Amino acid sequence: AYTGGNHLAVDWKDEDDTGIKFRFGCQTSLFGQFRTQLEDGIMGLSMDSPSYWSQMHDAGRLKAFQFSLCFTKAPTATRQGTGAGAMIMGGTDTRLHTTPMVYATQISTETQFYSLQLERMYLRMGGGESVLSNSDDAVRHNVVIKTDDLNAGGLIVDSGTSTTLLTEKLLEPFKAAWKRVTGKDYDEDFLEVTHEELMALPTILFQFTPWSEINDQSLPGVTGESIDPSHPNSILVAFPPSHYFSYLPARGTYVSHVFFRVKKGKTQTLGANFLMGKDVHFDLEKNRIGFSE
Repeated sequence: AYTGGNHLAVDWKDEDDTGIKFRFGCQTSLFGQFRTQLEDGIMGLSMDSPSYWSQMHDAGRLKAFQFSLCFTKAPTATRQGTGAGAMIMGGTDTRLHTTPMVYATQISTETQFYSLQLERMYLRMGGGESVLSNSDDAVRHNVVIKTDDLNAGGLIVDSGTSTTLLTEKLLEPFKAAWKRVTGKDYDEDFLEVTHEELMALPTILFQFTPWSEINDQSLPGVTGESIDPSHPNSILVAFPPSHYFSYLPARGTYVSHVFFRVKKGKTQTLGANFLMGKDVHFDLEKNRIGFSE
């Protein structure tokens, strides 16, 4: 957390055709994780008008009102610098993509947050990094829960939150599905497994409501035709165990970074670990969010 926040502006020259007149906040004191983590500030990417990319668009530097984030997962982080991926202002770069870009409807219109409608959640046996399974007959177990409960409090995409925070109403249905898939109890506090065992844990599949203007988006493996024939255009996004668990060297264990602790009425968050390994296209011109691996 930080305090302070006078708004400042960079020096501006009329003849300068490369910069923009940019409004930003200034930290005046630091405490908590800001004193120890690698980051020493926040670059806002919300839909709010003062956000970095929104100011670029308003200044005429972006022709399209959109951007994309493509996060990698670095095994370690150092103060000398760690590769984190790519950010594309004004669009997306298909050279980064290994699967087709599929779009979910961005349902929020009155807040600064990007939000999605979650239709179903599955656990796929055998793990796997991709939404595309190595097996045509991969077994998927539905996490049985009412759609209203699944979206309790709303569900936002937030790159500024490192973990994924889901409703407490999901905990028992998730634990039941986990038991069916692995034969073991789910423990979100720690998991003592080898790396090979970790990679064989279930991959979580999220099924989102598709972009409303798309009616022919059916693509094998990345949309819902094979997994939910009643919603063939719904998009599927994979959350592999290598992303929802992290290794703690001091403890020699893998710790879950998916927490089912969001109380009734509070907002759920798909954080940076959910975005890893994907190019996520925030397209506000068409009110949609795209996912490609």
